Order: sequence, then C-alpha cells, then structure tokens
Amino acid sequence: MKQGRVALETITEVTEVMATLNRGAAEAMVAVGAHACTDVTGFGLLGHLSEMVRGSGVGAVIRLSHVPVLKDAWSLVGEGVAPGGSHRNLEFLRDRIVAAPGVSENDLLVLADAQTSGGLLIAVPAADAERLKEELVRRKVPVFAEIGEIVSDPESCILIEP
Repeated sequence: MKQGRVALETITEVTEVMATLNRGAAEAMVAVGAHACTDVTGFGLLGHLSEMVRGSGVGAVIRLSHVPVLKDAWSLVGEGVAPGGSHRNLEFLRDRIVAAPGVSENDLLVLADAQTSGGLLIAVPAADAERLKEELVRRKVPVFAEIGEIVSDPESCILIEP
C-alpha cells in the first residue's frame, strides 16, 4: 500500500482483516482447551510457529495450500515487494525450516511476512480440531483454517509442504 501498488479492493480487504479482533477466536480456543496459542504479528507465521515448537520440543508440518493468505500477497511478493522484516525473519529461520519440493522462496517469504496485525495460531489435539472449527463458526470468526499438524521432532523443525 505504501508503494501505491494495490487496488482499493485490496486496501479494503486488508483493513477489514486487520480491524477484526481476535476475541471470537480466543473465546473458541478457551472453550475447546487449546494446548498453545500465539498471535501472528512481526515474526510472521513461521517465526511464531518456530517459537511454539521449540518451546515444546516438537516439530510441525505446514500445508502451504491451506494457509489463508490475501490473494494480492502472492503477486506482490512475485514482483519483489516484501518488507525488509519479512526477509530478515526468513533468514533467521533458515535452519529451522525444511521446504518440500514445490515450495518456492516466495512461498517461504509469504509465510515469514512481518505482519502488522494477524490472527491467532492455535494448537489443539487432533481430536478437538472439529470442535474448534464449530466454535469458530458459532462465534462468526470470518477466516480460519487447519493449516497443519504438530509432530514429534527432536530438532523442532518446521516442514512446509505445497
């Protein structure tokens, strides 16, 4: 937006997403009894997830195609438009992530995006995932997705699949 490279429609969408409070998601998480949660802000999805798995001595598998991303983010990063903080986040995380074939450098950069105002990254047992979705719907949370899973990994790495 600072460079004037996005349409009014995108500005409206971004503003709406950033203005949406995490209250409903937080209430749903408490109702289900989440194991862990963090808000996705300055360190991006990968940075915040990395801290969660390192602190718990586990790893994670992320399915890129399941991660909700504003559609213009893909084209912008493809044009080389990304905050310096996003590049620094990705470089810091290099030894903690493994990109499967089909996952590009641009994909990783989007996942490491230095968010100004993001959603919540919530970890629940697999058996509670459906119940969490129901609680999110009940509370009218506009966007949510099951993006991956926590796995046993002594290296606390994050595998990113297409």
